[in-house]
Amino acid sequence: MVNFDDDRSAFFPASGGLGASIANHRLKFVPASQLTFISRRPEKQVEASRAGVTVRGADYDEPESLENAFDGIDMLMLVSYPSIDIENVSHIFYSSLALAGDLGTTSAAHTAPGTTAFIYTAIREGLYSESFPRDELGEATTKMVVDYVCRGDREGFAYLNKAVLLSGPREVSLRETVDVLQRVVSKSVTIKQISVDEYVALPQMQGRGEAAVVTPVLAELLGRAPEDFETTVRDLAQSQQMDRLQSAWS
Repeated sequence: MVNFDDDRSAFFPASGGLGASIANHRLKFVPASQLTFISRRPEKQVEASRAGVTVRGADYDEPESLENAFDGIDMLMLVSYPSIDIENVSHIFYSSLALAGDLGTTSAAHTAPGTTAFIYTAIREGLYSESFPRDELGEATTKMVVDYVCRGDREGFAYLNKAVLLSGPREVSLRETVDVLQRVVSKSVTIKQISVDEYVALPQMQGRGEAAVVTPVLAELLGRAPEDFETTVRDLAQSQQMDRLQSAWS
């Protein structure tokens, strides 16, 4: 268990797949009394509150609810939001599941902050299959933050005012994706070619190369190889099949 001294860290939103995973992993490393969970529905954070976590309510769609939501917070884990005004927070860890990016400042996932009054770490959290076993991303993100707070000299943190990409070990082509799907579902899957106009109307991922960037950071933080794409797809298919069987039996 890590002691943050006088630092108080918060998670917003502390719900949803990634937010909840990060929050739950954080409880394994940090005393609950030093954590704040900020959620659209704070009434659902009963277990965290009982454990000693401070629970606050806030909603992106209600700007007035954000005015005092971050009071007294030193470090904030902010999950995927395009624009928000935050004051008096010393370090913001911002995560995005939108696109992987090339770690430049022009990713469609988000634009890294320029001159700011706070320290930031922009975490681009996987693409496609990495986003399904979100617990791996939550675990790795937590370990990154714990590494930061455990340092006697935080200036030595590798991702201070930088972007970092958490990805699987290799890129998977569209052809390979289709092949995996065919093996898993035992059905023929085809690639549909669309017109230029249809393509232009879609989010621009492939053309910018953002889906073809990998780094070893996720594996390094986990201390093991991340779950591979085919395993993710097989587990997902089996889970859905079990859900259908259980519905038929009930």
